[in-house]
Amino acid sequence: MKLGYHSLTGDRVAIKIMDKRALGEDLPRVRTEIAALKQLSHQHVCKLYQIYETDHKFYMVLEVVICLQFSQHMFPDVDVADHSVDNTLLPIFA
Repeated sequence: MKLGYHSLTGDRVAIKIMDKRALGEDLPRVRTEIAALKQLSHQHVCKLYQIYETDHKFYMVLEVVICLQFSQHMFPDVDVADHSVDNTLLPIFA
């Protein structure tokens, strides 16, 4: 995973890089998952903005979720006193 920035808006994006050769027999499943993510729009699923494909790699440009927000959403009864996680990024995948 890499952190990137949208060139026009400056918004943060997560870039997931997958080596097709390393996927082996999972390559068809990954293609199916990418096709599903392109169609999916749900508040609890990380948005796939763009997919770039080369002969050897997939580059998935995804929405970024901040850990603190995610933790507060998943565990609303837990007091998060340590805000040092503010700058830690956690992409969420379906």
